[in-house]
Amino acid sequence: MSLVAALGRRVARLPLALLAGGLALAGLLPAIASAFGGSAGSPAMPGIETGGAIAARPLTNGSIQNADGEAAAVTAPVTIGAGKLALAWVAQSDGAGGVPTVTDSLRQWEVVASTVATSQRLTLYRSMGANETYGAVTITPSSATALTWTLVEYSNVNAGGTNGAGAIAQFESTNFKASGVGMTTYARSVLTPAHASGSATVSGFAVDSTARSPKPGKGFAFTGDRSCSVVCAQAEFKGKFARLADLSWTNDSYWLVITAELKRR
Repeated sequence: MSLVAALGRRVARLPLALLAGGLALAGLLPAIASAFGGSAGSPAMPGIETGGAIAARPLTNGSIQNADGEAAAVTAPVTIGAGKLALAWVAQSDGAGGVPTVTDSLRQWEVVASTVATSQRLTLYRSMGANETYGAVTITPSSATALTWTLVEYSNVNAGGTNGAGAIAQFESTNFKASGVGMTTYARSVLTPAHASGSATVSGFAVDSTARSPKPGKGFAFTGDRSCSVVCAQAEFKGKFARLADLSWTNDSYWLVITAELKRR
């Protein structure tokens, strides 16, 4: 007797009630999945933690102009989860005076990297706390400038180090001056080979407000809307590690970029 035939006879001997119960459960699976916002076998929804993979959740973005006469920018209040990494990209039209100060009464923010071109500057900050927090973030520039920012939360990242230091495996920053490319309709940043398994790539860009119709790199998704005053900021995310992070747009523009590899917990 073949193995297939033997298995068929064993299944046939199973109690009818058990077989019926199994079929009923199978029939309920699509309904159960639908109730939780998906379908049986469908890919994970963006921003939802699944299978331990790193996930991104946009928090807020905004901007102020010189004409506002504001000494500091205050973001909309945001909720940042316990043990989750928060990254803030801050772009300045004039950053010659140094990096802005980012403060929050409930958590610490530390500079990861900063790149400055002719006068424009892009700075990346990180934060991670043991407790969930809710509140606004204050961004104070060192001199009068237009400010633009975008904040994103990342889950399932390494919680080692201080204020999220263990979540960042590597980073790279460059700009249109340092790269020697000049003003173009694209920006690129290249990381070294992956430092950790299961890692993800995040990148933030600053471009001129005349740069139109931005498009993320292959396999990347924008995390939040583009925010502009005189200078624009846009962040993107790819759940699987990629050495190359890029952005394209129409109309030649200056550009600055900071990219990082995020380490999974």
